[in-house]
Amino acid sequence: MPPWRYLVALGSNMRHARHGPPERVLRAALAEMEREGMDVRAVSRFIRTAPIGPSQRRYANGAALVASELDPPVMLARLKRIERLFG
Repeated sequence: MPPWRYLVALGSNMRHARHGPPERVLRAALAEMEREGMDVRAVSRFIRTAPIGPSQRRYANGAALVASELDPPVMLARLKRIERLFG
């Protein structure tokens, strides 16, 4: 088993041009994490929540348990890169 385990929060309220609605964006992000060498061990169910404030877009939120050889600073950099990739 890899030496590091992480709990990664997931969330989106944007429709992505390629992946579609927020739930699919989260699933695509999980697949990208796997491509980056992260071992996604478990994923919570996705919860839809209403926005606070003037936004009309509902959020999809969840979490993933991930195992990886990547140490924390490198893991954070990879996750931020994935986040930028998804806009």
